[in-house]
Amino acid sequence: MTSRKTSKYEKRDGGTGWSTRWVIEDIGPSLQRATTAITRIQRGQHATPQPPQSGEYGEYTAPANDPWTN
Repeated sequence: MTSRKTSKYEKRDGGTGWSTRWVIEDIGPSLQRATTAITRIQRGQHATPQPPQSGEYGEYTAPANDPWTN
């Protein structure tokens, strides 16, 4: 979510100035809706990395009629 607040103020020379304040909660990929899986292992065992499942990490397949991929 992004919000913006614009304020008016008087400059030293008597003119009017404007300032804009932006409040940005996320820059880049958001982790708000991220999911994870927790796997317990016994002491002394090593975790085995798992390959990403289909559709994870924002994978995107362009439609066949997309002019930018041809």
